[in-house]
Amino acid sequence: MHVSVAKSLKLIANSLTPIIPSLGGDVVSIELRAYGEKPIMPPIKVNHIAVVVQEIEPALKFWRDALGLELQHSERNEEEAVEIAFLPVGESEIELLAPITEDSGVAKYMEKKGAGLHHVCIDVDDINAVIDRLKEHKIAMINDTPRTRPDGTLYAFVHPKSTGGVLLELYQSSA
Repeated sequence: MHVSVAKSLKLIANSLTPIIPSLGGDVVSIELRAYGEKPIMPPIKVNHIAVVVQEIEPALKFWRDALGLELQHSERNEEEAVEIAFLPVGESEIELLAPITEDSGVAKYMEKKGAGLHHVCIDVDDINAVIDRLKEHKIAMINDTPRTRPDGTLYAFVHPKSTGGVLLELYQSSA
């Protein structure tokens, strides 16, 4: 395996350590850059990993009751037509998503792919600059402009066809 690929995989595994303790190793940040170039973004962290479920309460029987994660809070997002439960894991969170309508994006996703991993979300300092850079590189965006959560957090999704099959969410905190 090429050295930089191996290093990248180790960095990713280390960044997921708080989420998947069995990977072992130290927690590190991921630094985005082309080979041999200066970083294009400051180091970033995984904000959350989203898991699509049929319903929140039955899913909590595993995540909260059996695994022992604390339910930080839950909310209903009418715009996205989902119920969301947030369970902190280290510096990140597991985000459980359950559709509240049959025609929501999450419901359509579940119909096509079933319950399970939905997306990975990373924190960014300047979401507009990141979106612009991705567009310059012909990366397909689901959201060409950021949307705003009730707490003021800006977010946008990068299309999985540009990321090797992973739905990626960008988060810019309001704080």
